[in-house]
Amino acid sequence: MKIVIDISEEMYMDCINNVTDEDKCYAYSDYCLRYAIRNGQVLPKGHGRLYDEKVLHDYWGEKYDLPLIPCVIEADKENDNDLQM
Repeated sequence: MKIVIDISEEMYMDCINNVTDEDKCYAYSDYCLRYAIRNGQVLPKGHGRLYDEKVLHDYWGEKYDLPLIPCVIEADKENDNDLQM
């Protein structure tokens, strides 16, 4: 399952760096992370590649170069064959 969530940069960095600072209120951080997951956007099975709108707009005139455009999230492999041009 893939979920797109919105968290603060501080919470992200704390998770990445496995912060164990006793001064942090982990109950609050845990609540925020759970809230972000509950309110996140679940991506459907078989979704296509997800692009940054600005990057896609920059390439708009070059529709045949779509596979070369960097994407934010790769397609769900379950239906990868459906996405080939």
